[in-house]
Amino acid sequence: MNNQPIGLFDSSLGGLTVYKEVKKILPNESYIYFGDTGRSPYGSRPEAELKSFVKQIIQFMQKHEVKAIVIACNTVTALGLEQLSQEFNIPLIGVSRVPELTVSTTRNKRVGVIGTEITVRSGLHKKDILHIDPSIQVFYAACPKFTPILNSGDLAGTEAGAAVEEYLTPLKAAHIDTLVLGCTAFPFLLPVIRSFMGEGVAIIDPAEETARQLLRSLQQAGRLHKSENPANTLLFSEPDIEKIRLIASKIINVDDCSFQYLDMNQAV
Repeated sequence: MNNQPIGLFDSSLGGLTVYKEVKKILPNESYIYFGDTGRSPYGSRPEAELKSFVKQIIQFMQKHEVKAIVIACNTVTALGLEQLSQEFNIPLIGVSRVPELTVSTTRNKRVGVIGTEITVRSGLHKKDILHIDPSIQVFYAACPKFTPILNSGDLAGTEAGAAVEEYLTPLKAAHIDTLVLGCTAFPFLLPVIRSFMGEGVAIIDPAEETARQLLRSLQQAGRLHKSENPANTLLFSEPDIEKIRLIASKIINVDDCSFQYLDMNQAV
């Protein structure tokens, strides 16, 4: 049925940046969001362990009869979206790597990509970019401290500033003119990142294109729905829901959302 909810999940609150863009273009849909804050960050975990987490979450979403799932996590997307799509009979939308937008944005053909260790190690952003324009140079930086900073809620403190300087200094020295945020958590730190990199560097957040991919998928399947009273249920694997709500309020409207604690190990 078309009135089934849309599912989204991420390792933390970062996927809320995608949720925000999805709600902009699909405001009449209902949503179930799961942030695995209790097991975050994902970026440095063994791949086998991550895959078990992901399958667990998708099975949970299927139990709640979602009509599509947005994997709002670059790390999970990099692990292999095609394999998951073959295993689960439900539309899965991963985070867009926006190679076309990146190629059309850069002027000096020097592009930076920041993400988790798994995303950086995959090299998929570079592969996609060079497929379009082999003359572009791509510089990577893994930023493992960013997600713990997001989960702490201190998004503009000295720790955030020091981490941005540590990870982005090599990219600044490489004279990139375009920076791709290769993790959905990183837009939470956008003011600090933009301040450090300067106005001459274009910063690309893939959340909008990911939302458009979902829209196209639902349109093609004839699964769009208009509800007068959509429900927005946000679930997190960490008991301190008030802290989660406070952090989430920095990027989304929390007034129309129901925040709940969920132990995924007991839910499936």
